[in-house]
Amino acid sequence: MTNYIQALGQIIRTGQLGQTGWVWDERRTVYDLWQAYFDNNVYDRTSEGGSRDLINAALGNAYSADISGLYNPVSEVVDLYLHIFGGSFGDEIRAEAENSAVPEALAQVWEWSNINIEKRRICRMPATYGLCGLRIVARDDIDPAKRRVYITAGHPNTIRELLEKDRIQTWRVNGSIVQPFDIGGFIADGMPVGDINKYAREQGADYPNALGVTPYVICYHDQGNDEWGRNCFYKARGAIDRYNSLISHTDIQVHETVRTVWLIAAAGAAPVEFDFSGRKVIFVDQRQGGTPPLAQPLVANLDLVGAIAQSKVQLDAIEDKLPELKATAGRFLSGQSGETVAQLRKPAEEKIQAARDLTEDALIRAQKIALSWGILLEIFDLGTGHGRDAADAAFRDGLEDHKFNKRPLLTAEQHVSTPQTPQQDKADAVAPNTQADAQNGAQQAEAMKERMSA
Repeated sequence: MTNYIQALGQIIRTGQLGQTGWVWDERRTVYDLWQAYFDNNVYDRTSEGGSRDLINAALGNAYSADISGLYNPVSEVVDLYLHIFGGSFGDEIRAEAENSAVPEALAQVWEWSNINIEKRRICRMPATYGLCGLRIVARDDIDPAKRRVYITAGHPNTIRELLEKDRIQTWRVNGSIVQPFDIGGFIADGMPVGDINKYAREQGADYPNALGVTPYVICYHDQGNDEWGRNCFYKARGAIDRYNSLISHTDIQVHETVRTVWLIAAAGAAPVEFDFSGRKVIFVDQRQGGTPPLAQPLVANLDLVGAIAQSKVQLDAIEDKLPELKATAGRFLSGQSGETVAQLRKPAEEKIQAARDLTEDALIRAQKIALSWGILLEIFDLGTGHGRDAADAAFRDGLEDHKFNKRPLLTAEQHVSTPQTPQQDKADAVAPNTQADAQNGAQQAEAMKERMSA
């Protein structure tokens, strides 16, 4: 097993960890790195919790001692995937099922789950880390009115081991404790029931798995060939590092040019005073050398135009790797026809659709488990009654089956402009702005009236 620094260095240098070494400690290290890109503190000094030294080591000759996140689109791209569940559950987002009891039961699960808040974590964590866990929690009580079943999103660093997808997940970790616990094992060991309950509550596993199905589902962003998933920016991370190194170099060079050190050589004593607004001067007395005087800045002759052109090439490469940016950024969409806007958004919409398919599939499976728990705890009746056998029958007979309604990929508030046909664009280009013309005419008439009265 590698240590934290080794794992972090490997992922920065190569972009991946070998599957044989893709163990829990290393995954937690990588998740910290992804979060640092989202928070834009990944370029902080290593002594301050960042990864600057490791990133510079990976950049080689392109390293920048003062690299900073002058351009980091990660959070913008991640947040675009909030539109997987754009709108509100129960309004724009609805469950459709042949069994009319299912939508009503799910509405109760959504309310107990605080789903319109929790959905942000369900969308954002897979886009940032590659996956998240959907934990189905059942709270039993002697009073039926206090029984609850809800779904909560779990950070992937709590997932210790991954089993086959159709078996769902059995191991989760709270600190160093693997959970859920085998409550029966504690009883067999003679631990008092009160102590078992207290211990289980403290570790977050305060219920026995009476359902027979592990109440945990993995939600992927893009599984690909990686069993732990891939986030939305894994292809662009190296290019973002290199771009920030380049523009950091350019930015520093501009500042050094403005506040440079000047070398002045002339015959005679140095002048009494120089006022260069904070710039330094080195003076050389050439009375003994007889060479002509000179004055020059001690700064590299940077081809600023060439540097900017290279920056543009690298920026275009990043934006090609992250087509999500072209779906919402004003500089891509402003002044474009509706047909062009639609074409710019198409790659991003395809990515959102792929992520929505995976997310909805995971949430539907989690919701089916929640419905089964509700039947077991006598909260819901989907037509088979209550209890374990009723829950098994509801699942087996398809009475829990449902799907989400069709929805736009980009919700209304995300649209910068309403797409128009080419004919509408042409008409807008030649049609007068009647409201503006009317206002201008009224102002001119008022001004003429004032001049005449004077």
